[in-house]
Amino acid sequence: MKTTHLNQLIQEVKWMSKKRSQNYVAAKSQVSTAVISKIVNGDLSQISDSLLNKIQSNLKIDPNWNIAITDNLEGLYNCCRDAQLDSLLLCISDKAGKGKTNAFEYYDRKNNNVFHIECQKTWTQKVFVKQLLITLGKKPQGTTWQMLEEFDRAIRNIENGLLIIDQADHLKEPQFNMIMDFSNDYKGRLGIIISGVKHLERKMRAGVLKEKGSYDELESRFGRTYIELNPVSLKDVTKICFANGVENPSQIQTIYDTCGGDLRRVKRDVQKIKIGQRPRVKLAS
Repeated sequence: MKTTHLNQLIQEVKWMSKKRSQNYVAAKSQVSTAVISKIVNGDLSQISDSLLNKIQSNLKIDPNWNIAITDNLEGLYNCCRDAQLDSLLLCISDKAGKGKTNAFEYYDRKNNNVFHIECQKTWTQKVFVKQLLITLGKKPQGTTWQMLEEFDRAIRNIENGLLIIDQADHLKEPQFNMIMDFSNDYKGRLGIIISGVKHLERKMRAGVLKEKGSYDELESRFGRTYIELNPVSLKDVTKICFANGVENPSQIQTIYDTCGGDLRRVKRDVQKIKIGQRPRVKLAS
């Protein structure tokens, strides 16, 4: 691992351990508490690069990218804040590439008692609960019911928590039933944000129409309102480019004109420019 990346990782582990706890960081990183303790104390002699890369990946540290405060990041930050302070259930459903996940990660870093989970299509109900515990900094073990009891104990020990269920369009009916239970069980204690692409709204409305599971009651809880984000603007793209070392107005305009409102494409094009500025290796013939 590069020295600059290693130093960034060490600072992140120290900061997160101070903000929450070493146990939390260990569970989130899926390594032992002893490993995190060694990093905090500056003892890296017996920690391999592969283990450091695992921690970097699980903590979602991107050493090559800087965050810019776009309009949607600011808007979602305030949505998260409202949900956390007033224990609201909100649903955000909009197309990919508008910066939803990036905004949730930013809010998570800046605030306490925030638990951000990114769902996957292959998750069973048990895997979903397991990932919830990891997000809370708890070691997942036992049956689904035993893990739910551990989750319950953890939530009841905090005040003004926020659970962000990202990419929720990947979830199935049993997980949505569980979210409905969370909304009932933790009133006044836990805000919940369900977020995904436009398919999330279609899935919810189809469930309501077919009278399946808890869809109707769940949709009622967030006022049957699906929050959409603003279109990506030239101002947003300019902020992102400047934050990441691209300041040429012509290049920024081209990136904006060709991104199709997708910030992932903006990131790719910024990286492409920076790669083009890198000296090429000349090999001996």
